[in-house]
Amino acid sequence: MCSQKPRDWDRYIDALLFTYREAPQESLGFALFEMLYGRTVNGPLQILRQLWTKEQEDPETQTTYQYVVDLRNKLQETCDLAHNELRRSQVRQKHYFGSRAKDRTFKKGDQVLILLPTSENKLLVHWKGPFEVLQRMEGHDYLIKMVDKQKVFHAKLLKRYFSAVPSEPYPDDSPDESLP
Repeated sequence: MCSQKPRDWDRYIDALLFTYREAPQESLGFALFEMLYGRTVNGPLQILRQLWTKEQEDPETQTTYQYVVDLRNKLQETCDLAHNELRRSQVRQKHYFGSRAKDRTFKKGDQVLILLPTSENKLLVHWKGPFEVLQRMEGHDYLIKMVDKQKVFHAKLLKRYFSAVPSEPYPDDSPDESLP
């Protein structure tokens, strides 16, 4: 909306929020309004449809107590359904993420780079190092020996460091004695 109506975008905020709250969320399967109030919202299009088709809902006369009990039960059922749908969405999203994710494991003595914030701006990060891995902690955490201290980092912040200069000479690098 900001890019389409740069001068008067603020006039549309209420309508945008209403639309956002009445639309079902993919991960929950329910609209936010329905989760909060236990019923669907009558938006402008639904009201117009009811007027044109002459649909009138039969208002049942209920006691306040009965209304509160029914609302509580409906909210509980909606919440349970939303939790189930959320679990299914989490499994689906984990599968999508996990298909591209690579497990990072390091051994004691490996050289790694660490993703750390820059000293000028805490929001900017870059790879620093190399540092030595001292040990693997619980889960995906590693104890890293830094210049003057030891610190624990998650594997997502670590990347294996490969030296540009090999530590051992290649077998073909031995001097050839047959040359003059």
